Amino acid sequence: MRFSTSSPDNLQFAKCAATVWTILYLFALPFLLLKALASHSLLQDPTMTHFSAMTLITMNYVVVFIIPLSLYKMWSSYAQKMALKTHVFGLLPLIVFFIYIFLRIEFLDLFLQRVIDGPK
Repeated sequence: MRFSTSSPDNLQFAKCAATVWTILYLFALPFLLLKALASHSLLQDPTMTHFSAMTLITMNYVVVFIIPLSLYKMWSSYAQKMALKTHVFGLLPLIVFFIYIFLRIEFLDLFLQRVIDGPK
């Protein structure tokens, strides 16, 4: 599917949005990378199953690795004058991060439920 080129006004807005997303993501990348590198300690947690720990570790790395990929795709879409794809790739790390937060809350809820109910 080929997207049509966008109007100059829409491209100007896409460039401003891409610049803002780039600054935000480059600021957040080192912190998220350190969080991902430190997440291996979850495997030592006796209250967490191996599967749950590996899922959380994988989610940490996905959040980190989606940022450079998205930045590349966002700016290459802008260079091809495709404003819609620029906006989609700009929002992609934010969407993945919200999914990550939701899944972290779900794992925390499952963990607290197990702690409250006790072993069966």
